[in-house]
Amino acid sequence: MGKPRKKKSSDRWYLIAKRTMMAVILLAMFAVMLGALSLFFIKPENIVKQKVEEIAKDYYENYFYQKILDNAPSNKTMGEILKKYVKTGFTEMPLRQLILFDNQRHVDMEDVFEKYCDLDDTVLHFYPVEPFGVTDYRVEYKYACIF
Repeated sequence: MGKPRKKKSSDRWYLIAKRTMMAVILLAMFAVMLGALSLFFIKPENIVKQKVEEIAKDYYENYFYQKILDNAPSNKTMGEILKKYVKTGFTEMPLRQLILFDNQRHVDMEDVFEKYCDLDDTVLHFYPVEPFGVTDYRVEYKYACIF
């Protein structure tokens, strides 16, 4: 019998080219799927609503609740003070006021919100909830936005 045949270099290049093309195709498919998912999750509406919720949380838990506590009469508990607001809530707060509270803490978000929302007609309504702790509240959002 004859000598075993050596692989030709063209066979080796064929395998390299085949694997490279498969890798390029897989990377392209991954990029398309990632792009489609990012379009779904990174919508302006989702971003605006998430930021408004973050600012609302910061406002109530780190500013508003503390102001009530600081100004509460010494003979009343927080439960006694907040109980009367359970059904009616506090006064509605426009988004503009929320951005500017506490020495304009969130003024850097104003341009983003103005791009999609009316800052005076987008309002938040805070309601305390028993047992009236700093995180015991709910918020109703009324968006005047175009996404």
